[in-house]
Amino acid sequence: QFDFIHVDILHTYEDTFKCGLWAAEHSKMAIFHDTKSYKKVKHAVQDIATVTGKTFYNNEYNNGLGILI
Repeated sequence: QFDFIHVDILHTYEDTFKCGLWAAEHSKMAIFHDTKSYKKVKHAVQDIATVTGKTFYNNEYNNGLGILI
C-alpha cells in the first residue's frame, strides 16, 4: 500500500482505467494528469471513483488534474 501515486500515461480510457484502478486500489491518493485536455481520461477517473468508492476531485487548471481520495 502506497500513500500517493501519480498516473500520467497514454491518454486513452482503457489505459487510464487499467493503470488507474490499480493505483487507486493500492494507494490512499491517486492523481491523474490531463483530465481537462483528454475527456477519456476524465471519464476513466470518474469510473474508477465509482468502482472504488473514492471521492473524485477535478482541478481544471491548465490541462486538468484528477484527484482520487
